[in-house]
Amino acid sequence: LADQKFFLSPVPFDDEKTGARIEAHDVKFKGNLIKTSNGGAMFVLSPDADNITELTRMGLTMSDLPLHSFQRDVVFLGEHIASEVRTAHKLDRLSKKLDREKTLSNTLLESMLPGTVAEKLRRGETVEPLLYENVTLFFSDVVGFTSICDAVEPWDVIDMLNKLYTVMDHLASKFNL
Repeated sequence: LADQKFFLSPVPFDDEKTGARIEAHDVKFKGNLIKTSNGGAMFVLSPDADNITELTRMGLTMSDLPLHSFQRDVVFLGEHIASEVRTAHKLDRLSKKLDREKTLSNTLLESMLPGTVAEKLRRGETVEPLLYENVTLFFSDVVGFTSICDAVEPWDVIDMLNKLYTVMDHLASKFNL
């Protein structure tokens, strides 16, 4: 009978003393029949659960598991693995969010600066200033800009300004300004 395993499930019964109906919880037990040194046998019974959730469903806690039982290790390992999986999923979501933010940041940087300058800044390099003999500075004021910004989404404002200044660049080029 060594190393034999038994699985027991309690069933509802009527208490003989009170006559009350005792309902069984959804508890599964695992038992081992162990030979003792004096020729007898000992039946060791413990809850059959692989994680804290299963124990809780049975109305049990970790303290209901035998202290020196592999079952405790199984539950702890199951909880550790579940925690690692949750952490991995969270890191994956954060990594994807970081990639989206990085793409957005690069798009914004490249829309404001020449590509070579943006690339040097991304690599952490110093960008040396360039000397231009002839330059034109264009100062502008968009009437009602604050009201526009309050009324539309930020990307719509950026799109509007991009269109405005693209037209202004075209006109400056056309009239050699």
